[in-house]
Amino acid sequence: MFILCKRLKLLRLKNNLTQEQLGLKLHLSKTSISNYENEKRMISIDTLVAISMVYKVDLNYLVGTEENVIINNKESVRMSTEEYEIIKELRNHKKLYKDLIYNINNTIKLIERKIYY
Repeated sequence: MFILCKRLKLLRLKNNLTQEQLGLKLHLSKTSISNYENEKRMISIDTLVAISMVYKVDLNYLVGTEENVIINNKESVRMSTEEYEIIKELRNHKKLYKDLIYNINNTIKLIERKIYY
């Protein structure tokens, strides 16, 4: 539930909405929105669907089973949370990350040889 609550607040702030404004869109009180964002109240499936429609995001993104990654402010790519975590971890390995970005095919071949041969 933590990811859901975190994303609710993130989406609200990203869309420059107050809890009261979001509540009006969803026909809920400001207190309900606050309770959802602070993990004090469970969100019904109907409310989740309404939230996904307001923000135009997939339910999988809201509940944390999928990430939407924006590329060049134009294109959105869906990936699992695991895929997203792999990319975040790769960034900690600067040389490998750089090699993957600038020479992806050769780097993948090298990794495959290490793993499979």
